Amino acid sequence: MNKQSNALFGSHYLDFQCIGDACEDTCCAGWQVDIDRDTYHRYKSNQHPELKNLFKTAVQRRKDQSCTEKRFAVLSMNIRGECAFLANGLCKIQKELGHEMLSDTCKNYPRQKKIFGLQYEYSLSLSCPEAARRILLDQEKMCFHEDQISSDKELPIVETESPDRLIILNDIRAVIIFTLQHREVSLDIRLLLVGIFLEAIDNQVNPLNSQTIEQLPQITQEFCQLLLQSDKIKQELRQLPSDDALRLKIFAEIMNTNPEGTNYRFSKCISEAAQGILGQTDTPPTSEEMARRIKHVAREQLIPFLSDNGQILENYLVHTVFHSLFPFKNEPLLQQYTKLVCHYLIVKTCLLGLTAHHGQMTEEMAICVIQSYCKLSEHNAPYPNRVVSILKNNGYAEFRKIFLLILDPEAEVKSE
Repeated sequence: MNKQSNALFGSHYLDFQCIGDACEDTCCAGWQVDIDRDTYHRYKSNQHPELKNLFKTAVQRRKDQSCTEKRFAVLSMNIRGECAFLANGLCKIQKELGHEMLSDTCKNYPRQKKIFGLQYEYSLSLSCPEAARRILLDQEKMCFHEDQISSDKELPIVETESPDRLIILNDIRAVIIFTLQHREVSLDIRLLLVGIFLEAIDNQVNPLNSQTIEQLPQITQEFCQLLLQSDKIKQELRQLPSDDALRLKIFAEIMNTNPEGTNYRFSKCISEAAQGILGQTDTPPTSEEMARRIKHVAREQLIPFLSDNGQILENYLVHTVFHSLFPFKNEPLLQQYTKLVCHYLIVKTCLLGLTAHHGQMTEEMAICVIQSYCKLSEHNAPYPNRVVSILKNNGYAEFRKIFLLILDPEAEVKSE
């Protein structure tokens, strides 16, 4: 008899459908595809006349300590970073043998499932272009659907949580998502406020357990009062210092950071963004000229686009909070939050540079940046970490200082 459990489904998980060879970026391009042990043996013993030789040469068993039952082997990639079984945008295995012959990784992508104690969660990866379009372009506030599932099959356990701590973390995540969707203030300010909330928790409710849980309602209540004081927030923004030259220097360093690998979509995005920020003339402009031009592009082109399409970055942040298991990871809340802010900074910097390069920003360009960056960051941790190092080397390790790069005080106040 199957056991029924409650499950939480992220935005568009239940209605997602792959668009196959119409997709502009194939699933397996640019990253490593893991093969589980059962699939490995099925492939090695398969005698399909068109695939058996590929199964012999392109399915390679792991022979180091990283080998597990779920990560037993890998599919080899060609010099362009494409899977050996890919042909005309379609998988030869699925075409010739059917969906059931795919590995767990290929069968489930872009779907992700996680479990905490008895809490099941399902979401889509934004590294899939179609999932990114469905999620990011939805103008309604992102919501999560609760339903029952059959839990007779064991799901991968990410982290064992005590019931008390799970309740606390769920409450914290609810406040984070509510804040990010509080559209009375700009998204940049909402993200900054999330940091202030998490900082108060890290300072006053540490560790998170049944003894400290009684302090959380008071912290939450005080934070909600702050959230409603939009006039006070705007006034404080006017007092923020602004160093356009340093901001431009850090933007340029981020743009010149080589993401490596074979994610050609993001490589193209960041290359064009670098040209947009650094200029494309034979005579290099001065730093003051570049700063004025970038500020003009931000205020006259990018900010109006984001104002008209505010759901794109809002949904990106809310989805990332849910999909990346924030704040359920076993590390300090502010540390998790700072990583989120760095991802956001990279995306916004790319959007700014591309706007300068093309003279405009469009939905298609914004989706391409976020989708290709998610494909890179989910499978290439060194790149975001190098950006974090750039910030630290320039004295911008603390989240409030990072926001001096994200926020343009004059533009933020003007846009409210």
